[in-house]
Amino acid sequence: MKTFYTVDVGGRLRPGQVLRLQPVAWVATSAIWSREAADTQPPTGTVDAARADAMAAQFGAGVTPHGIKIINRRYPEDERKRLAEKVFDDVRRMVAPDAPSRLQSLFAFDSIDAARAWHRMRLRDSPRAALVSVEGTNARRYDMALLGVNGDSYEEDALRDRARRYWKGETSRQPCWEWLVPLPVRVLDVLPE
Repeated sequence: MKTFYTVDVGGRLRPGQVLRLQPVAWVATSAIWSREAADTQPPTGTVDAARADAMAAQFGAGVTPHGIKIINRRYPEDERKRLAEKVFDDVRRMVAPDAPSRLQSLFAFDSIDAARAWHRMRLRDSPRAALVSVEGTNARRYDMALLGVNGDSYEEDALRDRARRYWKGETSRQPCWEWLVPLPVRVLDVLPE
């Protein structure tokens, strides 16, 4: 097991908590998944059987809360983010099928300083966000700058090119290293800012 550092945007993680993938049947509902109820119950809503079967074929073990938002189109403020994640996962299956899916992994850093820098740069206006240390295995490092978070084109061809580079382990001109840590992971501690 290796220790990583991440930002809990909602400030809900607690030491000892184990983060697990959520069943894909929960993804195929018409409801928004509730993180508060994640360990005890699925969201309410009607399950689309065909969609549930398709999700099970693609993500049999389940997905993360981030994955649920992407699949259920719950990023209304940024449709580009959803498109990028979809393209990146499609390319992953072709280029690096053994790599962990972004929709089944926690995004983390290998140092607290890197996590703090990312937190300050990207989430400075999130009042509940907290730095946490987690423990996980089988993590892989990628350049998150290739996702297009710096104003890069979101045209599908450009996304596919960056996704191929990402999954092959290539870097951008200004790499920002993230680790994809497949779930389950265990929260070790909530850290002071």
